[in-house]
Amino acid sequence: MKNLFLAIAVATFLLCGNALAQTKQTDDEKAIGAVLMKAGQAWESGDVAKFAETLTADCVHVDPFGKLITGRENIKATLQWVRDEVYKKEKLDLEIGETTLRFLNADAAIVVMKMKETGKNNPTSGAYLETFTVSRVNNEWKISSFQGIDIREPPKSPTK
Repeated sequence: MKNLFLAIAVATFLLCGNALAQTKQTDDEKAIGAVLMKAGQAWESGDVAKFAETLTADCVHVDPFGKLITGRENIKATLQWVRDEVYKKEKLDLEIGETTLRFLNADAAIVVMKMKETGKNNPTSGAYLETFTVSRVNNEWKISSFQGIDIREPPKSPTK
């Protein structure tokens, strides 16, 4: 089973965008990778309180079923329920694939990661894209929104 810590570390390395074109990550890229790594480690260990520390107070989350959850405390309560009741506190196997980082300005960026999450009690096993908006708040990068969507085959065209 791949360790989420390792997967996030790999994703952090990939955050430099064009890995072949860039030889050095900026301090901001490293800090963004670090906040995502902290969130990933907390999620893997089931420490939702620690995960919530990586969120802005006004964070917005859209869950895999399309439910909009606003505010760190509401997200924390929802994710605690997910860890306890849906995942039954199990370890998840998470693979990180293609990752992109795009700065919107000096204090905001979007990170998109292709992931595959599997687990015995995971009702959404399979590939998905996770999109994070990260913002600099008081000189610290935090997750200000996140959403995951399942990757599915498109419907077959009747006319090929």
